[in-house]
Amino acid sequence: MSFLSVTPDAVTSAAGHIGVIGSALSTADAAAATVTSGMPGMAGDDVSAAVRSVFATYARWYQAASAHAAAFHAPDGANVGQ
Repeated sequence: MSFLSVTPDAVTSAAGHIGVIGSALSTADAAAATVTSGMPGMAGDDVSAAVRSVFATYARWYQAASAHAAAFHAPDGANVGQ
């Protein structure tokens, strides 16, 4: 016995929400890219250089994960609206 009910209005609404979520994520990722990848240098000592290196590594990981999530999300947004 199935308890799932799908109507065209519900699918259209979901497609609109998926598009809005995708747009919001893209905007946030673009804003984060400039902040995380363009960090100015701190003090000139070794500890500051190491901290900057750690932050730069996490920034690259975040951008890679974000690109992967966007690639995963893109077909869903396109397919739900059809």
